[in-house]
Amino acid sequence: CYTGGIDVHQAQGWIVRRNYIEGFWCPDGLSEHGIHFWKCCRDTLVEENVIVDCARGIGYGLGSTGACRTYPDDPYPGVGFKGHIDGVIRNNFVAVADSGLQSSSDGFDTGIGLEQAYGARVVHNSVASTLPPRSSSIEWRFPNSVIDLYNNLVSSDLLARDGGVANSNGNIDSAPLPWFTDIPSGDLHLTAAATSAIDAGASLEPGLCEWDFDGHPRGTLPDVGADEIVQSEIFADDFEAGDTNAWDVVVRG
Repeated sequence: CYTGGIDVHQAQGWIVRRNYIEGFWCPDGLSEHGIHFWKCCRDTLVEENVIVDCARGIGYGLGSTGACRTYPDDPYPGVGFKGHIDGVIRNNFVAVADSGLQSSSDGFDTGIGLEQAYGARVVHNSVASTLPPRSSSIEWRFPNSVIDLYNNLVSSDLLARDGGVANSNGNIDSAPLPWFTDIPSGDLHLTAAATSAIDAGASLEPGLCEWDFDGHPRGTLPDVGADEIVQSEIFADDFEAGDTNAWDVVVRG
């Protein structure tokens, strides 16, 4: 089952944005991720992707040991093996509903997996599955996984494994499935039922994640997950702002 979507070794500064990736799993054996950067990749940005029915969604690093070239400007020279260095995973939808995948030999493993991912930042992602994953919605594993985990919304658990460490704030786990619009299609926008996720996120440093999956600005109190609910105006023609340019006729008394 050596298959997967985007699979990259020893690369620096890649951006993976706004892709739709579906169906990487096998009846027997565990597929690689829909998006996977490992063997000492660095400074990767993965954002605004939709990943549907993959055995593993997004991965930085893999395994407890392995070959890794040395960067001349390695920001962490005293740290041992690193599967991935720094980088950001933000504003992604990872969804699983395929009964074939869920009942396969290895099932749905994890939505976002970090293994020896030193300095990775995982912020404002939504991960939902109609049945619990075999491992976790999001996990960080092995001693050199030292990550930031902020404002993620998941339907199952957030899991530290084998010595992984996370600075964690603003996350919600075990989110009810009715909070998500349509899991089978990968649409994890928030519904009206997700009241506990609204304005419940932690404030983040400027520039880290100021926009949501759709490009909407986040408020001072951001919503948890990849979607920021936008309150509709009563009028769509800028009536509240006094802009009359969209009006056919203006009558002044």
